[in-house]
Amino acid sequence: MNLGDVFLDEGKYAEAKSAFEHAINLRPDYYRAWGGLATVYRSSGVDRAKVEETYRKAISFTTDLRKQTPNDPYLLADAGDYYAALGMERESTPLLQQAAALAPDKPNVLYEVALGYDRLHKRDQALLWIDKAVAAGITTQFLGQVAELSSLRADPRYQAIVNKIH
Repeated sequence: MNLGDVFLDEGKYAEAKSAFEHAINLRPDYYRAWGGLATVYRSSGVDRAKVEETYRKAISFTTDLRKQTPNDPYLLADAGDYYAALGMERESTPLLQQAAALAPDKPNVLYEVALGYDRLHKRDQALLWIDKAVAAGITTQFLGQVAELSSLRADPRYQAIVNKIH
């Protein structure tokens, strides 16, 4: 799973796909592996129906978990991000907001919140949460490697955020 995340962030989609598929074979109900695989599909131009089907599978595995652990900010951020990837703003936004409220000092949660807002094409919100993630400790080196953030990094306001810490 972690190797898949690294490959995904680096834009190495074939390697990421293989790693996520291996993680799913080991644990078929692991929502994060399904979410990673869906992101690989989306980023590598796989048929939109397959992308949506895979995100929906990831979301389905979060549903029971969210009932069991309704205040898990990592789970909420991931689920919110998956809904955002499907353009489901009404479902995504409350989850992203709740995750951020529960973990205002957790850089990985704040990063996921930013990614969700960026997927919803809410650039101002995405930059706000990237700023908070950086302030909480996420590295700009990491953000610089995430292929999905290339558009956000091109925004001059992103550079202003990065310049604040250097």
